[in-house]
Amino acid sequence: MWRHVHNRSSAALTFTQARETVLTTVRAARPVPATEEIALEAVAGRVLRRRGCRPGRPGAARSVRDGYAVRAIDLPGELEVIGEVRAGERFAGVIGPGQAVEIMTGAPVPAGADAVVMIEHTSRENGRVRIGLSAEPRQFINPRASEAAAHEVVLHAGSAWTTATPPCWPPSAARTSRCSGGRWPPSSPRR
Repeated sequence: MWRHVHNRSSAALTFTQARETVLTTVRAARPVPATEEIALEAVAGRVLRRRGCRPGRPGAARSVRDGYAVRAIDLPGELEVIGEVRAGERFAGVIGPGQAVEIMTGAPVPAGADAVVMIEHTSRENGRVRIGLSAEPRQFINPRASEAAAHEVVLHAGSAWTTATPPCWPPSAARTSRCSGGRWPPSSPRR
């Protein structure tokens, strides 16, 4: 039934060109599934329609030791303790010359501080802390976005949301995702 036609006026396609022609034709003929915004609790088995990016983590520079947030240039010396900050809190003020803030592991480093001195290397009395050692800038500070870069793609569009996906989706990310209406694999039962 097929007739072989020689067309001497056009050059033969390369393998890459022929492959791309076939893929383009097949993609154009496939129906595109409807896209819907779905709560994360209901996306298991669905195909993501847009990439998922994580925010920079941690979102702020954090202390990796209990101690005092300080300006390295002020050490060694005796500093006025102007407050404290615990993990999950933020210090509202700014550390100025000759000042320190007591800080706990995991707490965001206050503005103005560029180092943390371990509590074991300090002595505190009457609202002041004595620190006999010098400190290097960034000492005992985990910089912002040091664990995961901001906008790092963790899920690519077209990938299926599986039972392994939730651990890589950060708690601070969007609580919904745009997914295709179909489930993946297509034969999987609804959960």
